[in-house]
Amino acid sequence: LERVRTFAKDISTKHDLAIYGYEYLASSSERKNLAAVRQGEYEGLEGRFASGDLPDFGPQTFTPAVALHGATAMSVRPLMVAYNVNLVGGELKERLKAAKTIAGKIRERDGGMPGVKAIGWYLPDFDLVQVSCNLTKPNEAGVCEVFTRVQELAAALGFEAPSSELIGCIPQSQFTTLTSAELGFGQLKPFNERRILDI
Repeated sequence: LERVRTFAKDISTKHDLAIYGYEYLASSSERKNLAAVRQGEYEGLEGRFASGDLPDFGPQTFTPAVALHGATAMSVRPLMVAYNVNLVGGELKERLKAAKTIAGKIRERDGGMPGVKAIGWYLPDFDLVQVSCNLTKPNEAGVCEVFTRVQELAAALGFEAPSSELIGCIPQSQFTTLTSAELGFGQLKPFNERRILDI
């Protein structure tokens, strides 16, 4: 943790970067969740500075560099798997509504699966509706469990979840009951098996 703090201090000073810590690097309980740190996004950054919600490292005023580059979030945290499940069938409006309903049912904070953060969204570039997830406790609710649950919920709502998408890398241990092909990796864009890590 101290190495990360030192790194954050060094790069924030060297590059005039505003850095907010989250998870184990959070300076307060309000900043533990990355979603809270991102709230307001770039457009709300100047207002955050004005209200005294200042970064943990870097400029403590809204400098030209902050105006140009925004802020970054940095953390030390356990493994997280960024993972999306694709929904097909029906009208777009209803499919998006279903994705949001499914996200609410699997989301941990709403009584769903452990460590699952989820939203339903539409990707216009691909004309695709997804249940987008961050799996923060992948050893308790991993890609196989989430994919299977989303398929069940989608079917109950009259939709299908035939494929999914991995963002970043994934440990081999995540393939408990399904293979990458059975999860439908590679249907949206080619999947490189080297993204499966033997850790």
